[in-house]
Amino acid sequence: PTATSRPSKNFCAAVRDYDFSKFPKLDVKMIEQMDKVLSSDVPTIMNQFPTEREDEARAAAAAAAGASGAAAAAGGNPFDAFQAVRKVTAVEWTISVGDQTKYRNIFQSASPVDGLLPGEAAKAVLVKSKLPFEILGKIWALSDIDGDGSLDVDEFAVAMHLCHQAMAGSPVEDVLPPNLIPPSK
Repeated sequence: PTATSRPSKNFCAAVRDYDFSKFPKLDVKMIEQMDKVLSSDVPTIMNQFPTEREDEARAAAAAAAGASGAAAAAGGNPFDAFQAVRKVTAVEWTISVGDQTKYRNIFQSASPVDGLLPGEAAKAVLVKSKLPFEILGKIWALSDIDGDGSLDVDEFAVAMHLCHQAMAGSPVEDVLPPNLIPPSK
């Protein structure tokens, strides 16, 4: 027998006599909690660390300005390069695919018009959260990213995500975090 075949024989011998009926049952609540951690909490924590892209943005900003202070001295925004490089992709968007699907279904059931949910229709859905109107107003201001008074499906997903976070006790930020800006925006 070779060294590589020995572990598989040991494994086969170990599982041959194992009683799989004693295997612990699936804990659905724990899986849901882990999904929240992996889809929301971990990306939020990871976004607090500087990324390699920030180094690229610094280099691009220095090259564009000719010197580190030239952009600020000329009245330009010294952070423009950071904003251009730090575009959120679909993979980085904090809202999990499962939640996006759930929110898309709710969006469709609220009868959008030309792909947009008017303010009153969105309000009817959001008030079901029973959050105070002050919080819902803040969520609306953050979610209506293009400021047109209606929510598209991605903006609606942001609103629903923020509502669920607020219902779980998380504070609503004053500014929408970059990882919550939909890739379509």
